[in-house]
Amino acid sequence: MVETTSETKQPLFSKHGAKHLAISVFMLAALFYIYSTIVGIVPSFIELSNEFNAEAPAITQFIYNNYGLYSYLAYAAVISFVVYFIFAYSSGLDDKCFKKVAAINLVASAVIAMTTFIFLYLPILKASGSV
Repeated sequence: MVETTSETKQPLFSKHGAKHLAISVFMLAALFYIYSTIVGIVPSFIELSNEFNAEAPAITQFIYNNYGLYSYLAYAAVISFVVYFIFAYSSGLDDKCFKKVAAINLVASAVIAMTTFIFLYLPILKASGSV
C-alpha cells in the first residue's frame, strides 16, 4: 500500500526557500545576540556578587566558571539550521520540519536565558535579604 500526498515539496532554491533562509538568518542573528549578551553580562554579575560578599549557589558558581560555553549554543543553533537546509536540498522544503527546528531553537534560547538570569540574580537577592 503506497500513500500519496497531495502536497508537493518545493525545491530549496525558490521563493519559499528564500523565505526559510531569511527567517533562519534573522533567528540566528537574534540567538547570537542573546548568547553573546549573556557572555558579556556574566562578568558584571560576578563583580556585583563579590561587592555584596554574597555566597553563590552551586549552579550560579557553575555559570560563573563556565559562561564562555554559551557561545557554543549559538553554534548549535547554526548547526541545526544547516542540517535542515541540507535535508531541504536533498528532499525539498518541509514546513513542518522548519517550524520544529525554529521552535526548538526559540524555546531553548528563551529557557536558557531566563534560567541563567534567575541563577545570576540569586546571590544578589540573597545578600539583600529578598530571598
